[in-house]
Amino acid sequence: TLVDSADDVLMAVQAMRGDFISEPDKTAFDGAGAEPADDIPETARARVIEALGPTPAPVDEIIRDLGIAPQKVLTVLLELELAGRLERHPGNMAALVPQGA
Repeated sequence: TLVDSADDVLMAVQAMRGDFISEPDKTAFDGAGAEPADDIPETARARVIEALGPTPAPVDEIIRDLGIAPQKVLTVLLELELAGRLERHPGNMAALVPQGA
């Protein structure tokens, strides 16, 4: 079967299965609970950085100990990682990169 779009694929699969297939409702996700990184207070950023050290620490434990929303902690960790200030380790652990490294 030649296809030009996703609709062509859906029609081919529908013909094989004998029932109707449609794309999921795009309005189902309204972004509830998602906050932009700009909404993370500097105090929360500072607390996350303070909880980290050169020794790998479990990310889940940091989230639990700080009592900050997980998406905020994970955003701060991602920012640090992208800035080259954080290393990820196996077992969902993270550590600060020593300065000058």
